[in-house]
Amino acid sequence: MAKKEMAINELAIAMRSQFDRQEKKTDKKIDDLAIMIRKQFSHHEKRFDGIDSRFEQMDNRFGQIDSRFEKIEKNMVTKTEFNTAVNSLRSEMNSRFDKLDEEIADIKIRLGRLEKNLDAEVVAFMDDILDLRKRIVVLEKQIKVLKLAK
Repeated sequence: MAKKEMAINELAIAMRSQFDRQEKKTDKKIDDLAIMIRKQFSHHEKRFDGIDSRFEQMDNRFGQIDSRFEKIEKNMVTKTEFNTAVNSLRSEMNSRFDKLDEEIADIKIRLGRLEKNLDAEVVAFMDDILDLRKRIVVLEKQIKVLKLAK
């Protein structure tokens, strides 16, 4: 019974460890994505500063600068859009972890049932083994009696 509990505990530890690693990987990916987008925002802010100075220096190029600005705006992700995407990703990940937790709970229940059934079968086998041993002892005694009778 102790070995079974150890195996279940080891399985639980291994599964929890795997979930922890996956959660860390997911957090790392989210953080990396946030850093990458922050760098892009910083890059675009610097470009906008440069564009502002061009507006002040070259009024005759307004048309070209406006079209370039519109292209940049079309390709940019707003802070709100980014936060919405991150929140959506977190929500999806939490949903998946909840499903995994439910599956683990179901596995634990099923494993408990298997242990109970196994315990009952072991007890039945032990009774059969004891009966067989008794029969062997009786047979051995009969064989000795028959050998002595020869």
